[in-house]
Amino acid sequence: MSDAAVSTIHNQRPRQWLGRAMALLLCAFWLVNCGLLGPSLFENKTILCLGLTFVALLGSCLAAITTIMLLPVARLRLGDNLEDEHERTYPPSDIRLIEFGPDPVEDYVESSLPGPCCQVTIRLVSGRGFRLIVHVADAVRLREWAVGKGVAVNDPGGYTTPAVRNESN
Repeated sequence: MSDAAVSTIHNQRPRQWLGRAMALLLCAFWLVNCGLLGPSLFENKTILCLGLTFVALLGSCLAAITTIMLLPVARLRLGDNLEDEHERTYPPSDIRLIEFGPDPVEDYVESSLPGPCCQVTIRLVSGRGFRLIVHVADAVRLREWAVGKGVAVNDPGGYTTPAVRNESN
């Protein structure tokens, strides 16, 4: 991607606790398993100990991979493709739909954000997807990117229309 053609969209409310909580749980599991329970429970049962350790290690690896795949997106780079901070790249052909909707906590929380926000849901062809809370100006840029790349856009609330754009400026 050329630097001139790259634009960044920032998630205003990424959930950072998910990855940290999962890492803490995995560390606690292995600390208890290897440090406290291992020597006393499996003193003379080496094969059983190795088998259980292998199964636990496999489960931990699957949990870690799942957690990494489910980490929230903090920012997206708009260029030829969408790219997140985890360096996952989503070409336009892999994106089924980009939806815009209201910020789900806008009416309940006093916002410290400088302008209006909306929720963006990016649905992939694979069935996966992710959500971001973005400023309306970023939503407009994302919509323009999607339309330019031929990606379907759904904006029933008009969050990226000129009337909303004028209110946010």
